[in-house]
Amino acid sequence: MGSTGFAVTMARFVPLLGALVPAALWVALAWRAPTSTHHFAPLVVALAWGFLADPRTPRDSATAAVGGVAVALLALLVLAVGDRLQGPTLWGSTPSYPELIGAAVLGGVVTALRAHRRRDSRTPAAAGEPDR
Repeated sequence: MGSTGFAVTMARFVPLLGALVPAALWVALAWRAPTSTHHFAPLVVALAWGFLADPRTPRDSATAAVGGVAVALLALLVLAVGDRLQGPTLWGSTPSYPELIGAAVLGGVVTALRAHRRRDSRTPAAAGEPDR
C-alpha cells in the first residue's frame, strides 16, 4: 500500500479516535466522581466524530452520526454498569440516563444535519458550476 492509501485509511480512523478521546475523558471523570453529572459529555462525544469526519456520500454522513452516538452510548453503558452515574439531571431529578441518552441523540442529529449540509455544499450546482 502506498503512502496515499495509508493516508486514506488513517483519515477514516481519525473521527473514531476523536470520539474515543472525549469518551475516555468522560469515563475517567465520572469514575472518579460518580455523584457529579457531566451533562454535556455525551453531546461532545457524539459531535466529535461528525466534526472530524469528511462526509462525501450519504453513507459517510450516516456513519458520522451513528458512530458518534454509538461511542457516546458505549461510554454511557460502561458508566451505568459501573454504577458511576449517580448525579442529578439538569432539573434535579435522578437517574440521569434519559438526559444523557437524549444529549447523545441530539449530538447525532446535529452531526447528521451538519454532514448533510457539508456534503450538499460540495455539489457542482451548489458551487455555481454547471451540471455535466
